[in-house]
Parts: sequence; structure tokens; C-alpha cells
Amino acid sequence: MLMSYAEQVFNQIITNCELDSTDPLSAIRKLLSEHLMHREMMLYLTFHYKPDSLDAKVDGRWQPFMDSLDAFFLRAQQAGVLRIDLSAPVLTELFLSLIYAIVDAERRGRAASSSSLSTLETMFLYGASTAE
Repeated sequence: MLMSYAEQVFNQIITNCELDSTDPLSAIRKLLSEHLMHREMMLYLTFHYKPDSLDAKVDGRWQPFMDSLDAFFLRAQQAGVLRIDLSAPVLTELFLSLIYAIVDAERRGRAASSSSLSTLETMFLYGASTAE
């Protein structure tokens, strides 16, 4: 039941962010914010993740969510907002991994939840480099 609820929550995030019509930078900020609003669900999924849970042949429940993010990141690349030397699916993976990492770091007391949104936005959009 919790996995089905998680699926509903994450599909609602996609709907709430209006990825097809919102400008990419605003949509990225909204995606980050929406995911952080559901950090408990992110933690649940982190600790109940199975290696083949994203394999559509095994369990396709997450495919629409992943496809939506892939399509959005491709649109952001085509708009010139995101780099094109990384594929849209790789951007999806990096995006989600950063969110999972910061939520877990909050849980373990290594990151303050008050700065998670700005940290994620900085890391996803600009990286850790000081080079301009």
C-alpha cells in the first residue's frame, strides 16, 4: 500500500510542477521544493529500494514518473537551460540522486533541512566548482 501511495505522490509532484508549460528554471525549483515537501516518502523509498525496482519489465509503476522527468530535462536542454553533454536520462538520475542524498543527510544530522532547497538548486544547476 505504501508503494502505491508513493507512486501517487510522485505522479502528483509531476502534475503540480506543470513541466510541459512552466519555464525550465522555475520548474526545476518547483520540482526540488515538491520533492522536499515529501521527504518522508523519499526516505521510505530510499530504504525500500530494490535494484530492479526501476526496471519496467519487473515493475513499471515508476516509468511514467521517470519518463516525465526525462522529457522535461530534454525540453530544458533544448531551451538552452541545461547542458547537452549529459543525456536527459542521466540528468534525471543525477537530479533524483541529489535529492535522496540530501534527505538522507538531513536524517543523519549532516545537513540542515532549512538549507536543503538552496543547496540542491546550487548543486544541480551550477555544480560544486568555483570556476565561472
